[in-house]
Amino acid sequence: PVHTVLTAAFLSTHTETVNIKIVNGNGVPVRTYVRNANVGSNTWTFDLTTLVPGVYSFVVQSPHQLASAVFIKI
Repeated sequence: PVHTVLTAAFLSTHTETVNIKIVNGNGVPVRTYVRNANVGSNTWTFDLTTLVPGVYSFVVQSPHQLASAVFIKI
């Protein structure tokens, strides 16, 4: 569960820019971010204080990679 800050760990196979979307339970993107990923482990934090409680998907996408996870904002 996430109260205010989401910490995401992403294992990248490429050094490249990735697009990150947080999508609500209805499939609507509610946040978008752009981050630089390096080969190997990457850790990012996101302030989600203003998100309403619910179930969300966290999606990381680039031309070479796609990863997603589900989290609950309480």
